[in-house]
Amino acid sequence: MNKNTDSREIFNYWGTTSDADQKFYESAYTILSSGKNSSYADLMESTFFNQLVERQGRKILAGPMLGQIKSDGATVWVRTLEPAKIEVEIEKEDGIVVFGPAYSNYETDLSAEIRIDGLQSSSRYPYQLIVNDKDISPSTDQVINTVPELGTNQEVKIAFGSCPHRWGLGNHNLSSF
Repeated sequence: MNKNTDSREIFNYWGTTSDADQKFYESAYTILSSGKNSSYADLMESTFFNQLVERQGRKILAGPMLGQIKSDGATVWVRTLEPAKIEVEIEKEDGIVVFGPAYSNYETDLSAEIRIDGLQSSSRYPYQLIVNDKDISPSTDQVINTVPELGTNQEVKIAFGSCPHRWGLGNHNLSSF
């Protein structure tokens, strides 16, 4: 792979992207790369894209994705299908705590961030995403693993995530803007 690699190739790099996901992202790529001012609102105006969303039973457009993970918290990022209220339920030792709400809208390109705090370092917290007062069932376990306190000698693994189908890798129509 290099700077000329099309982001659609990346989705199938390991051969694990389903045909449904491939079609979903291909449709999004086509709409979003149609002009420098294209936005996620344009996706939701597309009849074809909405039919894919409906057929595939998608509840959100992207995410949730964790970021800014610290010893006492993290941020949960999500992109919704329409303007929405988003909350995150965290399972703590003393019960369920709800964080948010945060709101996605067209000004935020249908994205929102929910800040989570008050967690213990080096701990594991299952969480649940709630959009417009409805639980969004995950396809995998959703867990926040907080990092150790500074100065401790514990191993930490780091991962990087991005939206290559929108702004970067392979979206040559937008990369020069």
